[in-house]
Amino acid sequence: MVPIVNAKVKEASFKNIARPARKSQKILLCGWRRDIDDMIVVLDAFLAPGSELWMFNDVLEKEREKKLTDGGLDINRLVNISLVHREGNAVIRRHLESLPLQSFDSVSSIKF
Repeated sequence: MVPIVNAKVKEASFKNIARPARKSQKILLCGWRRDIDDMIVVLDAFLAPGSELWMFNDVLEKEREKKLTDGGLDINRLVNISLVHREGNAVIRRHLESLPLQSFDSVSSIKF
């Protein structure tokens, strides 16, 4: 190992590059998985404040909230997203047509 003696650092100026503000998103999540509570926590960490996560599946809303809290999700601790619950089956066209599909920034389908 060679010792560094009197190392000099060249003076330079750095541009302060501002990152664009993240835009809130509206996401449709079709289906249900046992680990969906973990997915929600990850989305909350990465999405911009004011984002909406629409959960569309055939699990009843009361049952859904219980499953999420039983899985360890504290809905009150979500800081960037709000959950919107809609019941329906994603393979039935008229169920999907009841949603404002054009308003979503992205749509994901998950399996059980």
